[in-house]
Amino acid sequence: MAAIAFAHGWLGHTHFSTLEPLQPFYERPTHTHFSTLANASVSLVDRTRGDVAERDDSHTNASASTSLPSNGRVAFLVRGEAYRLGGRNLDTAQAGGCNEEGAESQNEATHSLLRLLVQPLEARGNQVDMFVTETSGVGSPCPLVEPGLKAMYQGHRNRTVLFRTAVRMESQADSMRLALDFLKESARGRVESIYDLVLIVRHDMVWTEAIHKWPPPADFTRLSFTSACEKRAGDAENCVSDTLLVIPGRLFPAFDSVAGAEGSKCFEASFRHGSGHECSGAITKATGQAPSLVTDYVPRGSVRRPNPLCWLIGTPPDKLDRRKMDKPRE
Repeated sequence: MAAIAFAHGWLGHTHFSTLEPLQPFYERPTHTHFSTLANASVSLVDRTRGDVAERDDSHTNASASTSLPSNGRVAFLVRGEAYRLGGRNLDTAQAGGCNEEGAESQNEATHSLLRLLVQPLEARGNQVDMFVTETSGVGSPCPLVEPGLKAMYQGHRNRTVLFRTAVRMESQADSMRLALDFLKESARGRVESIYDLVLIVRHDMVWTEAIHKWPPPADFTRLSFTSACEKRAGDAENCVSDTLLVIPGRLFPAFDSVAGAEGSKCFEASFRHGSGHECSGAITKATGQAPSLVTDYVPRGSVRRPNPLCWLIGTPPDKLDRRKMDKPRE
């Protein structure tokens, strides 16, 4: 059975129980090399497609499996609100999580995460540690988390699962910071020397493609976001979908330093609901390299619609047919 621990947060002033650091920890020397600063005039989509073309020319990286770690250590940060019915497009009273009516959808999402992302990484000999935060409670942590959500993560004797719950937060920025700090505290600030890879996902993502089968441009050696945004969202050339973040362990400190930083526009509470849609500029400055994209798919409509890897809870049933998927932008 998985090792599971809980830490509960209450109201605006949060107290967490003491969690012992995960054991055993091992450290590796880190060797970070940054390429020349990317040309800011070239869009993320164009840069990503250029990277794919270069890899195709050299006949390497036929799938993401060549860049996935083996016999290493991977951290999953599962963030946000569970038991959602959809996004901000819904009536305000139903837009958040902790809805009993969302139990079936949450079950589907969580099991897809474990089956298609976590288990393939474990099959490659990796130790997977899961840091699950949940922030949908009103007045107190969501009562659906235990035993409901907790029970879904049980069942693997070598997998460590840690939970931290809190009441509903004002923005995504707060939720992201909770998840990042949870990982740092548990790793005693040594994330980059412990983990080969950090994956940050949301509770409401229903996965449809196994991680070791993700096609290019997926590259787990680069800091990457899901995809570019739909055209109508902000700076269309450099806006990114922030539902998934792929962070090589050596680059975690750089991401952590910009997430929520004043003026970064990257999970900054006062900017665009605290989202990460405009993280590209801050990350480029912090690492010397523009972030990559996991898929070059670009939605024409809502980011909640199916992409080649997953879809989000709340997608209308008539939009779930992959044959009706929005086409990439030309």
